[in-house]
Amino acid sequence: MWIASCEDDRIFRDSLEVILTSIMKPEDFFTPFDTGSDLVDAARISNAPIDLLLLDMELPGVDGVGSAKELLDFSPTTLIVVVTSHDDYALPCYEINALHYLIKPVDAGKLQTVLEDVRYKLATQKSEVLKLDTRQVCRFIPLRDILY
Repeated sequence: MWIASCEDDRIFRDSLEVILTSIMKPEDFFTPFDTGSDLVDAARISNAPIDLLLLDMELPGVDGVGSAKELLDFSPTTLIVVVTSHDDYALPCYEINALHYLIKPVDAGKLQTVLEDVRYKLATQKSEVLKLDTRQVCRFIPLRDILY
């Protein structure tokens, strides 16, 4: 499973990485980003979709919601968990179909529960996407969104 985080605060980013590396499975890999534009750029050129994004809402430049919307335009199967210091982002989370909402500092037990939930969801949707690869971008389209 490809897990990414988008967190501009180095202390929280490093803390999240420490927790994740202690609970990830050997086949998982983690990529931290500190801006939404870096995240979107890396995901756009990748050959595989990000499975789980741990997303801060307050980012320099484009905020978390804007970054998530841009990512979901070409990678709609990415599951998003909002990780923030504020509890007032619940409504914007509906716009990006956030799976969970975690308040900083992140509790390792809660994050473990989130990972288990994500693994279950991925197991049920993994084989149900069409990969469309062009010279400019690689898109992953859920089969349920294809009408014929």
